[in-house]
Parts: sequence; structure tokens; C-alpha cells
Amino acid sequence: SEASGALADQGSVGTAAVISGSSAVRATPGPYRWGGGIELVSPAATDRITVATSIPAGDCSLALTIHATTDAAPAVSGSSVTLMTLWDGADNAVMLLCHPAGRLYAYLYGAATGSYSADYTPSSWAVGHRCVVTYEHGAAGATKRVKFYVDGTLRETFTATAAIAATLTEATMLGLAGDPFAQGAVGDVTIGDAQVWGSLLTAAQV
Repeated sequence: SEASGALADQGSVGTAAVISGSSAVRATPGPYRWGGGIELVSPAATDRITVATSIPAGDCSLALTIHATTDAAPAVSGSSVTLMTLWDGADNAVMLLCHPAGRLYAYLYGAATGSYSADYTPSSWAVGHRCVVTYEHGAAGATKRVKFYVDGTLRETFTATAAIAATLTEATMLGLAGDPFAQGAVGDVTIGDAQVWGSLLTAAQV
């Protein structure tokens, strides 16, 4: 919650994340609190890290910092894996995903229809990368414009086929195992500084 500056009027507030599903023993399946963070190992369908929110259907933005634990790209098996989702728990979502070989992309899902950006592969995984996805709803959901930024630079803009048509109630980090949005697994990756806004961040704010 900024006292002043470009984002001071956004009404931001820090909120504790909730671990859904838990393990009492480190390195066993499920989320585990460890080293000041949360380790998520071989999650089941209900294992995830969430924060409750309430953003009416309309403009919104999400941001996440992703860092490989080695200098190599995150290891992804299977298909795409969800890194962060702002969604209604059912059929509307703004998402940041990771393809195999560390290719990042944005995804918007609404009215059972998905649209996605081109992949972006960072030139180096020796440093962390700040990813931001913005969704411009427009009047009556007519605009449907999604922008995908990495490290402050706009990497892709696309228009979604369908608009979001529900209040977004949850920000989910990792998890969603077995969900259509996450068919594989991701390893050697650290995430942090997850943020959501009920507004459209400008390029200057990003």
C-alpha cells in the first residue's frame, strides 16, 4: 500500500496468502511452509496458494516475479503450467503461463473461450523477470484487449475472442493441477511479489 506515487490511488492492501492442501513434511506432495516461503511439491488438484479478492467484470491487471533457481529456464513437463491466475473459480480468468523451455505467455479465458499471446522467452534466466498482464474490458466488454509485459517492456498485445463476464474472486499462484490450464509440471522456479489490481495499469505504471 503506497503512501504516495503513481499507484497510491489504487486502494492496494497486503493480504496473506492461504495454502490449500498441506503437507507436514518437506519435499512430500503438497504445499509446505519453508524458508520464509512456500514450497509446492507434486500438487494434487486441490493444492494451491490463493488470495481472495473481489474485482467486478472489467479492467484488471496482475503481476508476478518469476526466477529460475538455476541459470537455466524453468523445467516444464507436459503442456503449459499456470504461474498465476486472477479468476472467478470457474469460467473467467486472466492468466500468466509457462510453456516448456521457459517460454512465458498471457492467456484470457471467458465464456468457455480462450485467447493467448505469442510466447516470450527471456534472453537470460540468471536474473528474475517481472511479468505483468493487463486486461482492458471496455464498455460492455467490447474491447477485450490484453497486454503482456516482461521487465517493463510490452511484449505482446492481443484481442481476446470473448470477454470476462463475472466478478473475479481469487488470485491463485501455482497449483491448478489437473485443471485444463495446467496439464504439466514446472520445476526449478521461484515466484514472488504477486499483485492484482481492479484497474488497467498504464505502460508508465508497469
